[in-house]
Amino acid sequence: MKGKMITLMKLNYWANDHFRKAMETLSRTDLNQKTPYGTILDLVIHHFNAINTWLSRLGYESLEKNEVNYANLEWKEILTRWKETDKKLIQFVESIEDEVVLNKSISYKIPKGKFRNKIEEILFHLTHHGYYHRGQLAVLLRQYNLPPAPATDAMVFFREIQNY
Repeated sequence: MKGKMITLMKLNYWANDHFRKAMETLSRTDLNQKTPYGTILDLVIHHFNAINTWLSRLGYESLEKNEVNYANLEWKEILTRWKETDKKLIQFVESIEDEVVLNKSISYKIPKGKFRNKIEEILFHLTHHGYYHRGQLAVLLRQYNLPPAPATDAMVFFREIQNY
């Protein structure tokens, strides 16, 4: 199972990296476009900062130790932090020495209450969370006539890694 989880995290990194490259030329005006989800920048930040939140809950060193006002950072710095966060997620899964750890549950609290989930469920959530928000970003890029979203289907990923 750990091997499959690492593959999922690498797929997430690969897909996000394609989006980072497609979006790197966006201006602040583009990023501040109002959408049903806040601004495009808000959506990007939520997308990757959720990983930092979960890494912290899992007891792993997240990229951000304190609250960061991403709106004050340059876009290039935000893209770099997003990439580093994705790397941290892969490192977390690679650091799991025993697959039994994936079945370990953790407790956490959010505004809706207290919950308990297995680590493998959390990791599945993070990959699906990524797909969900990349889908939203893809629609917004098209809607606002910004650089088109790249193809990030899992099969494209598997075809590409076969060529290495």
